[in-house]
Formats: sequence, C-alpha cells, structure tokens
Amino acid sequence: MARQPKAAAATPRFDPSRRYSIRLSRKAEYPPGSGRFLSPGADAIELRGDVAQKLGDAIASETLLP
Repeated sequence: MARQPKAAAATPRFDPSRRYSIRLSRKAEYPPGSGRFLSPGADAIELRGDVAQKLGDAIASETLLP
C-alpha cells in the first residue's frame, strides 16, 4: 500500500486583520446571493482580508496595504 503525502497545514491566503488592494480576473458576486457583482474591469478594490478570502479564485492580483 502506497503512503499518502502529508497535507501541508492550511494557512489562509489573506489575513482577516489586514487590508488589501485587489484586481479581479472575473466578475464575482458579493455578498454571495445578493445579485450584486464586482466587475473585473474596474479599478483596484480595497478591502479586508476576510472579504478577499471569500472572493477567492476571482482575484487575479493583490497588494497588501499599509
């Protein structure tokens, strides 16, 4: 029986206590289920890490804000 590699400890991509400037790669509904969408064509959006984490794979790039 082959051994399975141990999974790395899951660390969040975004720290909930920090602010980020993000750009989206596709439109993303936020808040989920609201019917309101953030556009990928817009300028960078500034938001908290907990919100960025929810947008997940729609984020193309991010910058930590001071």
